[in-house]
Amino acid sequence: HLVDRLRASGAKLQPPVDSNAELPEVGQLLNERFRVGAFLGSGGMGLVFHGEDLETGSKVVIKTLRPGNTRQELVRFVQEASLDLPDHANIVQTVAQFIDGNRPYHVQESIDGRNLSEVLHARQEDRGPQNLAEEDWFDSSKAPRAAVTAIADLAGALCALHKNGVVH
Repeated sequence: HLVDRLRASGAKLQPPVDSNAELPEVGQLLNERFRVGAFLGSGGMGLVFHGEDLETGSKVVIKTLRPGNTRQELVRFVQEASLDLPDHANIVQTVAQFIDGNRPYHVQESIDGRNLSEVLHARQEDRGPQNLAEEDWFDSSKAPRAAVTAIADLAGALCALHKNGVVH
């Protein structure tokens, strides 16, 4: 895992990473395998890009730290990327983690569709479903069952994580 490689590269987990290293550009090849796509969004400490795994032809998401992160955020990013996640239908899997151009990357499988918040906002605004998987959320008689199913799916994923020693 990346954490082990980083520990081997320097004392006390001081990886050869520059938080101000250049950000990836659309079309750039990372780790001789992943092609960077359009910017997707940002999270608490990182940036997320669409991408393609040239080895498998699969769509992926490519995460990296935003410039100027602290050492503590870097360590957390690397630890999260290196978690040994269980294989579960409701847990996004890590494809790879690596350092390229002194910048850490965490590549995950890409999941198509809107997130639950987007679906609920669309329902409130009467915009309708985008696909079959969303239809129950827009039918008043089926929405409560869709919510229970979503909660059960989430609970199953959390249970699998906890059994694997991962607490979120």
